[in-house]
Amino acid sequence: MWSVPWDRTTSNPTGVSQSTDKNGSIGIPEIELLAQKAQLRTIRSGFFRERLNVADGWSGLLDEGEMIELGTRSLVRVGFKAALAGKLGASLLDRLEKVFFEMAYPTPNWPDLD
Repeated sequence: MWSVPWDRTTSNPTGVSQSTDKNGSIGIPEIELLAQKAQLRTIRSGFFRERLNVADGWSGLLDEGEMIELGTRSLVRVGFKAALAGKLGASLLDRLEKVFFEMAYPTPNWPDLD
């Protein structure tokens, strides 16, 4: 979630639905829902604990919370474009994916996740 200094009653130029929380931060409901589901899957399965403990260079580097965060972000990355398909152009989706999952918070891209 991020905060913006402008009036939230103005039009939304992106066409993506937005919500405002009690702190005035704007969120993208499609991605928030995807993240909630991904986090539950990560916590319930314990799958990422195994994957990250055997992945190159990860063993012992992350605590439980960090493994859940990375697992959640990895699952969100897999569904990111599909969640926003038809709401943003392909080029913008590619750039957002790069910013969110490579630049701002590098996230493994595991193609076998679904």
